[in-house]
Amino acid sequence: ALFGQSDSTSIFDLSLEFQPRFEYRNGYRELAADTSSPAMFVSQRSRLILTYKRKNFKFHTSIQDIRVWGQYGSKSNNGGLGIFEAYAESKFNDHWSIRIGRQGVDLDNGRLFSTAPFSLTAKAHEGLRLMFANAKVQSDLLLFYNQSGEQLFGTSYALTVPNYTTLSVHYFKMRLSKLFSVSTTNAMDGYQSLSSSNTMYMRGTSGGRITLNKKGFFATICGYYQYGQLQSGQPISAFYLQP
Repeated sequence: ALFGQSDSTSIFDLSLEFQPRFEYRNGYRELAADTSSPAMFVSQRSRLILTYKRKNFKFHTSIQDIRVWGQYGSKSNNGGLGIFEAYAESKFNDHWSIRIGRQGVDLDNGRLFSTAPFSLTAKAHEGLRLMFANAKVQSDLLLFYNQSGEQLFGTSYALTVPNYTTLSVHYFKMRLSKLFSVSTTNAMDGYQSLSSSNTMYMRGTSGGRITLNKKGFFATICGYYQYGQLQSGQPISAFYLQP
């Protein structure tokens, strides 16, 4: 933190982040065609991060500006200022806490859920997270529900925003011994049909990871299975395995 102030009951932290990045792209996300030419640009992310803490309460917000140099011109009134994170967190006791608001989610090794810091915009979700942790066990329950605005009737979210409507996640991690640990992740996301707001397609992802860590030697095996339906209604059956 660049600035911090505290008294006997509270702590206030202020920190800044500045990340300019030059990119040369020629085949990123899409294979280059014979007629295509490389892309070159400079992008920039700036963040102002504020955190206020008391014994059993925390408020955190992260304001970010994202832009490509020259994107808005020298006289434009448009900009890329927005909120990356803004949440309140309350502790019930030494083990249980709840977090409500817009928040980044990093679970396990980041294979399924990560704030994706390599992306300028990064990733954050809006909802609540119930957390439990002690010396051996970590358990997180996350619940998110999205809408495009304050509507009077209907929930036509899929027709306006390319994102999930509902997302529920349970993450569990346990230390079996000084050498071994095991984690499981179960997620269910719902996507509204593109043709009918009354139809919701659900997709599930379940799996976990076992790790061994001993004096500089690290080994892991990870696997997930995905099932349910895509937003188009097409059934899905897929797996991922990483030794």
